[in-house]
Amino acid sequence: MASKDPDLGEILKFLAETQNFAKLYEKYPHLSKANVENRLKNLAARIASKTKISCFFDGAAQPNPGPAGAGAVIYRNGIRVKEISRFLGVKTNNQAEYLALNIALDEIMKLASGPCAISLFSDSQLLVKQINGLWRVKDKEIQKLLAEAKEKLARIAGSGKNIITISHIARQKNKVADSLSTLALKRKI
Repeated sequence: MASKDPDLGEILKFLAETQNFAKLYEKYPHLSKANVENRLKNLAARIASKTKISCFFDGAAQPNPGPAGAGAVIYRNGIRVKEISRFLGVKTNNQAEYLALNIALDEIMKLASGPCAISLFSDSQLLVKQINGLWRVKDKEIQKLLAEAKEKLARIAGSGKNIITISHIARQKNKVADSLSTLALKRKI
């Protein structure tokens, strides 16, 4: 007796983990290539029709710990709609990174009306790995900030109407957010 087809989430999770279509069809031999192709094309069409929000964020503390700033730049369908530069007081660099994310998420909540594909970008590998559940968090203050970020991400995601990704990028690709965070800590604004 053939088991029922996996849902699209199971297929995507399996492909993300294995990056191998051949193994997908081994695991689900009753799953047809046409079925998977159709599901992926429908998903691509849904994503393409959504409003696209991109957010580059950064936190900085100089020295570490020391005066800290948060910076973010948010784009909606490729148009810059918001710049954030906020003084955070005395914080560690990691705290500043998480605070920058949480401040950016507050702004995204205001912008994300209707279905959106939201891409978040940080040059902090630590934050990206922790928020994606790949690295654990030991520091109690960071645990609180992570929980706050996850709660905001869940609210933004809604009941699946928004697709959210958070990715690590090179510092060179995050220059605007970096400049805004540095400006905030130097000007204490």
